[in-house]
Formats: sequence, structure tokens, C-alpha cells
Amino acid sequence: DPAIGYISMRQTRFSEETATEVQSGLQDLAALGVNSLILDLRGNPGGLLSQAQQVADLFLPKGVPIVSVRERDGRREDTKYSLKTPIAADIPLVILIDEGSASAAEIVAGAVQDNDRGIIVGNTSFGKGSVQTIFDLYEASDSALKLTTALYYTPSGRSIHRRGATPTIRNMSARQIGGLNLSAQAVVSSLLSAENPSAAVAALRVALDV
Repeated sequence: DPAIGYISMRQTRFSEETATEVQSGLQDLAALGVNSLILDLRGNPGGLLSQAQQVADLFLPKGVPIVSVRERDGRREDTKYSLKTPIAADIPLVILIDEGSASAAEIVAGAVQDNDRGIIVGNTSFGKGSVQTIFDLYEASDSALKLTTALYYTPSGRSIHRRGATPTIRNMSARQIGGLNLSAQAVVSSLLSAENPSAAVAALRVALDV
């Protein structure tokens, strides 16, 4: 559908220019007159926290929470908020995630979901919501110790680490229907592609062999 915009961040990373590139893509799509958007974060392993915040800024109302960073001992918590007026505040938004979506990708998906800004579709993400601090070991040359010192939490307080972002809508897998192992997605697709209700019923009968 030409009215649905699509921005792929699939199998890329949140690097220094990511937010600028996404903003440019949004502006190009707006010029084309799109009225809804898909942001594809499947296979995105994450990257810079600052870029996750800036990408979320493009969609979320100013001043809402994006992510909290809590130290392991629980004594310190730093919450990141959206800082700018979004350029895509009202356009309907769907974010695609899968098992390869991690870290910064999960932060963006969690912020959009918990602020009721869009729908998350796909499979539960990887679950990399930890902050590592590297300490040089001066006693031994070229060596260091990396410790997990904090964890990321979504605006509603859900830990991302080892749990991942849970989609609003999951991919539909095979189901036992009428004694047959059928793909629910294939069945629904055949019904939606039918020209009228009678054709839809006929398609379902064919699928179920009844």
C-alpha cells in the first residue's frame, strides 16, 4: 500500500547517525503523503543508548519516559525522557521485532509500547538490557574486567534483561484446526483475500477439507 511508509533498521546498529537517518526517512515519507508507518527493528542488535533515545524522540510526546537505568544495588536510577517535539507524533505506528532485536532496539520498542504510541508485532526480543562497565587491570597488561553494573527498564518498570520486549501481536504459528495442522497466518490470509463472505467461507472449507 503506497500510503504505508516503511523504514528498515533491520540487521543494522544504532550508530552515531541513526537518529538523523531515521528523521530524514520520516521526512521523505511525509513528502510522499504516507498516513501510517512500519519501523522494522528485526535483527537489530542495538548500539548507542543516546541514539535509542533520539529515535524514540521522533515518535513520543515531549516529556514522557523512554527508559530507566537502575544500578544493581538499587541505590541509583537514571530515567531518560523524550526531549524534543516529535516530528511523527500522530501517524499510526507499528514496530516489527524478533529474537534478534536487542538492547537499543528493545528500548525503542518498549518505550513505544509502554507509552501507548504504537503496536509491537513479531516475536519476543533477545533480552539484552544490561549496562557493562569496563575496569582496566593495570597489574596485567592488555587486560580488563567487564562487569554488569546496571539494567534497563521500560517506562512501566519492566526489566528488558533476559525477558525481552513482548509483542502486542505475536507471529501466528501452526494450529490444530479440524484435526489438521494448519498455519493460522495462511488461513487468515486466505480469508482476507477472498472477494466476498461466500468466497471466504469456501476458502475456509477448502483449508479444513470439509
